Amino acid sequence: ISLLRNTRIGCFGHNFNGITSAGFDLSVLRRELGTEVYSIDGSELIARMKALSAKDDVYQEAAAMVEQKICGCLGEKKDDIIRMTAALLAYGREYGWQAIDLRCHTEFSQTFGLAACLPLSVLGDQILCSCEADVPVVLTQVLLHYLSGGKNSTYVDIRTIEEEGMKVGACGFAPCNLC
Repeated sequence: ISLLRNTRIGCFGHNFNGITSAGFDLSVLRRELGTEVYSIDGSELIARMKALSAKDDVYQEAAAMVEQKICGCLGEKKDDIIRMTAALLAYGREYGWQAIDLRCHTEFSQTFGLAACLPLSVLGDQILCSCEADVPVVLTQVLLHYLSGGKNSTYVDIRTIEEEGMKVGACGFAPCNLC
């Protein structure tokens, strides 16, 4: 609980609250646990992405991260992936966030034409990342992170348990170092 008192989470897009049956009151979370969720409209992220110059240090850093962690051709989306990675990295540093939560559908995937899976996977090695602006899920990830002594965490749906391991699925992203 003492770690949660200093936790800051950046959340882009409408807070979805996953498949919970009721809304999640962020003011109670702040008041009772001290965890702060910064809610930022997705359009602000897109504006920040567009404002970046390829010469900016954070753009160059993100480009190196994408190049190192993502193999294969990214095609015409490479610049958008780098820009989203850079903008999220900059926001995280600016606000001192321990986690980033981003609502991909439909704000980014359909409206902007870029799913956030790859940028979140690239950043997931440095900062906890979650998708769909699902506050209960990102809080669970934060708790797992703290309980594991600071190791990376993610979430998956267990599909099949077999003798040699498990088959799992997720919405589409995982930190690159867990792949």
